[in-house]
Amino acid sequence: MPHLPINWITQSPIDKEHKSYILLGYLQRVKAAFAEDKLYPFLSHILTHYEALRALRARQEGIKKRFSPRLKRADFDHMVLTYERMCDDGGLMVEIEAILQYSIPRIKRVLDTGCRNYERIERRLSLTPVGFLPTYQREGYLLIRIADLPPIATYKYTVSQLYQHKERCFGIRLESLGTTTLPQFAPLTSLKHALIRKHSPLDSVATFSVTSPKAYPFAETLLPIVQRRLMREVFSPRPTPA
Repeated sequence: MPHLPINWITQSPIDKEHKSYILLGYLQRVKAAFAEDKLYPFLSHILTHYEALRALRARQEGIKKRFSPRLKRADFDHMVLTYERMCDDGGLMVEIEAILQYSIPRIKRVLDTGCRNYERIERRLSLTPVGFLPTYQREGYLLIRIADLPPIATYKYTVSQLYQHKERCFGIRLESLGTTTLPQFAPLTSLKHALIRKHSPLDSVATFSVTSPKAYPFAETLLPIVQRRLMREVFSPRPTPA
C-alpha cells in the first residue's frame, strides 16, 4: 500500500481541493486494511500524520498570535478602526488552515477506528506464563497458538534499550525459532523445557504463551499486538512472595 509522505500537506501545490483528493484516497486504503483487521504499519502511520497535523496547526496559531493585526488608522468621526496585517502570506496560511480543518477530523475518525480494532483484538488474546517465572524476564521465549490449531510459533524475545529524541525507552525484539507441534495432551511446559535444553545454558527461562481465538493477519496485526502486550507483562510489577 502506498504511504502518505509525512510532509504531504506542504508539498506543492498547496491547494485544498488537491490535498483533499490525496487524503481521501489514502484514508480509503487505510480503512480497507482496517476492515480486513490489518492494523500495521497503517495504525502507526496514521497516528504520526494526526500528531504532525495537530503540531502544524499549533505552530500556525502561534504565528498568528505573534503577527496580530496592528492599528493603522482611527476615524473617530465615523467610528471606524482600520488595521493592517503584520504578516502578508499571500493567502498561503489561509489555504493551509483550510486543509488542516478538513484533514484533522477525517484522519481522527479513521484513527479511532483503528484503535477500536486494536482494543477489540487485544481483548481476545490470552497471555499467560508457562510454568515458573524467574525474576529476570528481559529475555525469554514466546509461544503463539491460533485457537486449537496444532502448529505453535516459537520465538526468543529480548528486551532492548532504545533512545528516541534523547529519551530512553524499551522495545522487544523477536527472533523466530520456527514452528512445532506438541503430542496430544502434552503440556506447554514440555515445549518450554525443550527450548531451554536446545537454546539456553540456564535451567529456567521466562516463557509466555499467547492464544488467539482466530487467525488474524499475523505480521500486520497479531505479532505487533503480542509484542506490545508482552512488553506490558514483562514490565508489570509483581507481588513479592511473603
